Amino acid sequence: MSNPSAWKRYISAVGGKPAPEFARFAARYNVATSIEGLQIVGFSDATQEAYNAAMQAALAYSALEALNKALSDKRGTRHLPDPALAKNYRASSSTKLREFLMASVDNKALIGRLASLASDEANDDVLPVAEGIRHLMFHGDFTAHGAGAAQSKATRGFISSLADAILVRANSNFELYLDREALGAWQVTRLAKCPSCKVTQGELHTGACEIGLCHTHGERRSDCMGDGKHAATRYWGVYPGTIEALKRGWTVKQGKQVLPDINRVMVELEWDPATESHQSK
Repeated sequence: MSNPSAWKRYISAVGGKPAPEFARFAARYNVATSIEGLQIVGFSDATQEAYNAAMQAALAYSALEALNKALSDKRGTRHLPDPALAKNYRASSSTKLREFLMASVDNKALIGRLASLASDEANDDVLPVAEGIRHLMFHGDFTAHGAGAAQSKATRGFISSLADAILVRANSNFELYLDREALGAWQVTRLAKCPSCKVTQGELHTGACEIGLCHTHGERRSDCMGDGKHAATRYWGVYPGTIEALKRGWTVKQGKQVLPDINRVMVELEWDPATESHQSK
């Protein structure tokens, strides 16, 4: 059995009584990470591997879906940016998988997202692939041969890697939620409104804000010099970098005060646009 890595921290914070929606997420995550393989009598090893990979991808998507519902639209994510997986999906080795999903999925919006991923090299959101596989698996419409997974080791590897990426994202998003809600061993003073632009928690910083970061580059948005778009990040009740510093015990003394070492966060950690936080390199 494998619960999300921050599950004990959450259970401790809520006094051993998890909210039903988070318990549902943990249960789905547990199943997705614990399943070792389906035994299908009369099928070749390659076909069994294909169905195993598809089932794990479907279960992983189901876990992330449960977490998104628990977190709400503001804190969840409906995207899974992964340039390497997106490139693999557009490769010739995934042709049958692409054709199968486009022909089998019956949701117009999902078909549009799949088509965009297949044709636009700038699109690296691979979550629609997992959503399509989940839909077809749980409705009994997925076939390993139709998707080309029984015949292609590369396709099986892609689906398996997709499942792993979803589980990693679900795990990190859950921990990020605990960080932002200050559910942990540390205490942090939270402000209801941004000291600069006055937006409330969960809202996007305004363009004139001197605190909000650039979504793309992680630099202060008001003077970010990076290439590309400079979308706003959301305000979570603390200065950017505060939680990342406190989690690692990075502090500096300023007179009699002990403050989070945000400068160290900016130097030693890497900005992750998907979670709008600094992560280990």
